[in-house]
Amino acid sequence: MAAVTVHVVTGECYKKNIAHFTNGEIKENYTDGLSVGQFIRAGDDRKRKHTILVGETATMSYVGKNFGPDASKAQSYCRYYVGVVDRKRGKMRVFDSEIIQMVPKQPDFQEEDERGQISLPANGDKTYTQRIDDLTANFGSKKKKQAMGSRLRNEIHGEALEKSLNSVVEDAASQNKNKQVNKDDQQSTLLPVYNKDGETPKDVYPLESVLNQQAMDAMMTPAQVFYDSTKKQIKDWNVKEEYPKYILNHLSVLPSSTDQRWYKSKILMYLHYLMYVYMKPAKELRSKNPLPKEWPDKIRKLIYDDFTLLIDSGNRQIRCIPSRLKDKLTLYILVLCLILDEFDLPLNDLQRDLKLGGKSLDTYIREIGCKMKIKKITAELGEKLEIKSAILQLPLRFPEATPRKAKARR
Repeated sequence: MAAVTVHVVTGECYKKNIAHFTNGEIKENYTDGLSVGQFIRAGDDRKRKHTILVGETATMSYVGKNFGPDASKAQSYCRYYVGVVDRKRGKMRVFDSEIIQMVPKQPDFQEEDERGQISLPANGDKTYTQRIDDLTANFGSKKKKQAMGSRLRNEIHGEALEKSLNSVVEDAASQNKNKQVNKDDQQSTLLPVYNKDGETPKDVYPLESVLNQQAMDAMMTPAQVFYDSTKKQIKDWNVKEEYPKYILNHLSVLPSSTDQRWYKSKILMYLHYLMYVYMKPAKELRSKNPLPKEWPDKIRKLIYDDFTLLIDSGNRQIRCIPSRLKDKLTLYILVLCLILDEFDLPLNDLQRDLKLGGKSLDTYIREIGCKMKIKKITAELGEKLEIKSAILQLPLRFPEATPRKAKARR
């Protein structure tokens, strides 16, 4: 065999690409009809150039790239070279090369969209990815079907979460836009409407700020059960824990006067509704109308509007009570109880009903402008007890907002 002189050619411009067809080798009788074009992005010579190879036959088109998810990983592990032999001169030139995977692409497909999916022409109704999913669903292996199902579920959950967040943000933005703030007399948006300059506690928190006259009229029918309650019924309710302890204590001392009995029965039933919503687990509120249908429509609408948010979750709407509205609900309950007890509110049973810690209870009590008093007594068996109560004192004072202190560095 005659000796061959080897000459190594270097330089990015002399690089020769090797096309690897992912769907198999091109048959010999089709190679003559295969036309190939190469596109190189101009740029810094020191950086790797982005190359696109395009091949085309009478029935199929191929596209290959040396970048992106379809690029061959073989180049990461070793280098490839192509040798071109000139038999007449006895010389061989060796060129640096790169393997480019050629992926089949039907000629009538359009360019890729922003999400990397190949779209069908205008008269098509499915993307390339959707057609691949259809093929996988019908002919794919069990492992590929599971992977496809997991991907589709993640896409749906991601879109639903994005819609939900957008809905909450838009709702908050609209509330802030419509809110008018008076810097001279700025009231907390979580508290019922109050009169800071009221001469008596009743002037500070009138019942109408929590339960207006229309809502009071709507409570007539549901409050009938409290109005007609007997000592035996109240005892049974206490054993079965059908109502909160605070409400049962008030039912046992309802006034005999017709007007006063109706007045307190309506307020107690509305308080029961608020405490029912307060204690309801979040997962049980994930429907559009989670409150009992036997409640008056006006009352349900009032509670929905004041203490819940309606958000879009995919193809349905759900209710939720974010922490801010949960705080608002707690403050309304405390103010309503304050009105019932004529602004000297015993807290022990109420604290157990609401399952509030001592620190949280103290914070809420100060937020409504009350002062907590603790009286220590000794029970019959020598047990020491703390009797807590909240008293609204005038002039009305609210805690000043203090900035959070930065944590000390260790």
